[in-house]
Amino acid sequence: MLHRLLRPLAGDLAYLLFAVGIIWTGLLAVPLLAGASAYAVVETIGIKEGLGKKLGSAPGFYTVIAISTLVGMSLDWFGINPIKALYYTAVLNGLTAPPLMALVTVISNRKDIMGQFVNSRASNILGWIITLIMALAGVMLIVNLVTGQ
Repeated sequence: MLHRLLRPLAGDLAYLLFAVGIIWTGLLAVPLLAGASAYAVVETIGIKEGLGKKLGSAPGFYTVIAISTLVGMSLDWFGINPIKALYYTAVLNGLTAPPLMALVTVISNRKDIMGQFVNSRASNILGWIITLIMALAGVMLIVNLVTGQ
């Protein structure tokens, strides 16, 4: 598998080096994902809280972090394969990205919202090309899932 790529560098310890790397990546991802979801939730409901505040002055923010962490830990308890969950989450993110990218591009062209920071012509062209590529990739994924290829 992938640990074989490390064999020239680490020799017989390649498997251990790979395992440690995967574990540390997971340990890094858990707080990042919990923090990102907390910021998304509190900003959505209009609460001005964040990591810059102590627990007592940002209870909503830290509650979301705690709940996110508990939900992540509970995946294993309910027999959900975390790798498959990450895969399907990535698929869902890829399918929802094109409409969001289109919305961002439209909003970033509105002078009444963006003022002097509206998109340039080059940014618009690049934004729409990337949105189209993402949309086509999503359509191709759905076609492959439906046709079984």
